[in-house]
Amino acid sequence: SRAQVDSLLEFQNGDCLVTSCYLNLDRAKQQPQMLKIRVKDLLQSAKQRLVDKLGSHAQFESLRADFGFIEEFAMQEIFAGRHKALAMFSCAAHKLWQTYSLPPIPRNILVADLAPYVRPLMAILSRHRRYCVVLADRSGGQLFEVYMGEILERTDVVDTVPRRVKDGGLGGRDERNMERRHDQAIQQHFQRLADATFKLFKRDKFDYLV
Repeated sequence: SRAQVDSLLEFQNGDCLVTSCYLNLDRAKQQPQMLKIRVKDLLQSAKQRLVDKLGSHAQFESLRADFGFIEEFAMQEIFAGRHKALAMFSCAAHKLWQTYSLPPIPRNILVADLAPYVRPLMAILSRHRRYCVVLADRSGGQLFEVYMGEILERTDVVDTVPRRVKDGGLGGRDERNMERRHDQAIQQHFQRLADATFKLFKRDKFDYLV
């Protein structure tokens, strides 16, 4: 979400580098063993490129730990096969470690700098819209969030709405009372469903309501 990107941008790390790594883990196009080789090659070439630019032992140890965290996590996820792509942000010296599942990305990227490298995340956010889908009838309702190819159920609203009655009783008074209570219960049910939808909107700021 945009809030998560903003949180990364606000990260204050002092003088140690933040390692930002984006990996294409789409097993439909590459075998797991090839994915592992590509990750190891990316980390090795980045380490050779960066080691001469580090100014202190603390920077080197933090970066070394970052690369270790990234490699270990990436190997686990390649084995699990749960993600098309991953973004990882690490600064061991300041205990930053964040990971995000992403839609497919064109290439692997590794950047070590004083701030997290979020440009690919911003590009993804600009291409994808977040949808809230509401399924509703007179007694139940479900909210789903559709985002980046995933459908997640967010809440389930079920109310006990009294049934209509056929027997009117004296002068139809009982029937009218039941009809009124029935209509009020339906109205209250839809209001609760609307409140749940608005609460989700305030939290996740979806772009479209279906």
